[in-house]
Amino acid sequence: MKIFIPLLSLFVVLHCVPAVSAQTGADYYPLRKGDSWLYKTTPIGKSGISSRTDKVVVWGKLFVGDKEAIVKENEDQNGSRSYQWLQKDSEGNIVLASISTEPSRERRLVDFEPPMIIISHDAQNVGASWEIRQKTNLGELLSGTFLVESNKEKVIVPAGTFRDCLKVRQISYDENGKNGTRYIFFAKGIGIVLTEQTEPENKRYRDELVEYTVK
Repeated sequence: MKIFIPLLSLFVVLHCVPAVSAQTGADYYPLRKGDSWLYKTTPIGKSGISSRTDKVVVWGKLFVGDKEAIVKENEDQNGSRSYQWLQKDSEGNIVLASISTEPSRERRLVDFEPPMIIISHDAQNVGASWEIRQKTNLGELLSGTFLVESNKEKVIVPAGTFRDCLKVRQISYDENGKNGTRYIFFAKGIGIVLTEQTEPENKRYRDELVEYTVK
């Protein structure tokens, strides 16, 4: 009995340890109804980009065909709205299926086929990469590569200081080759906290998170 009790106690302790869910790229891109983010865009140097503010809100859930989609509403400082239709695919990537002018499939502007990866399922790992090569229903070809350069970045923006952020480098291409570079910073449980476009010179900008509400 003196031997049995300690062994039983050890068994209970080991089996009562709370399970810890594996971290995935989706943890850096929350999509719960009511979550919201306010961003301020500021041009850098001689950029032709205009200053502006944009509010993003998770509007709710609807369907793309027979698959459920999460709809995000994007409102600019002039009150113009657009809607992004996001899904999680079979691999766990967060993907963009459509953009519409209203939260209705009948009012969609652009469809992406296949849906465009916003953040990869393994983006939490340094060295993770993915690419996009989508032709829209408007005939436009979107092409780009993404690489996770760091998962330990410290980012300071008006909304606060965020540690252990992902730093993702995006290079975009057109029919003439490379046409832009930007860096996107994701904070776990918060989403995108900073985007910096560094190339081309006339389109450089800094897009900072000003305030947010994440459940």
